[in-house]
Amino acid sequence: MFIEGGSTNALLARELSERGDITIITVSHYIAGLLREKGGDVIILGGLFQKSSESVVGPLTRLCIQHLNFHKAFIGIDGWDAVTGFTGRDMLRCDVVNAIMEKQTHTVALTDSSKFGQIHPFALAPTLPFKQVITDSQLSPVYQDILRQQPMELTLI
Repeated sequence: MFIEGGSTNALLARELSERGDITIITVSHYIAGLLREKGGDVIILGGLFQKSSESVVGPLTRLCIQHLNFHKAFIGIDGWDAVTGFTGRDMLRCDVVNAIMEKQTHTVALTDSSKFGQIHPFALAPTLPFKQVITDSQLSPVYQDILRQQPMELTLI
């Protein structure tokens, strides 16, 4: 399973690490640090270390992603708007996400509802949509309706 960076993904990684039979692949050194004394294996990809996000990015990270296989990928987003779709603040992190989206795997946008209605400079998955969006039940009914018209599953928790 691939888990990208972000606070919501860190919570997911911590929860999943209670299982001893899981391998988590990540670009986030923060998430890897959370899991150092937990069950399962952790694979940290290589690349240029971004101190601000505690993640790796760049061509080496993209190459690592292209050479790995995983069943599911959980991605953090910075924003979503009905016109622009999913967006991010950081160009290099968005490139990592877009490399993941190119894989034939179940991709999940995992985020809290506060990110909806926000627009950031860089497109996430502009040509390959997420298979699923998981967010909290505070998501506006208007946004819920728009997302349900997309070719993806919406899960509210």
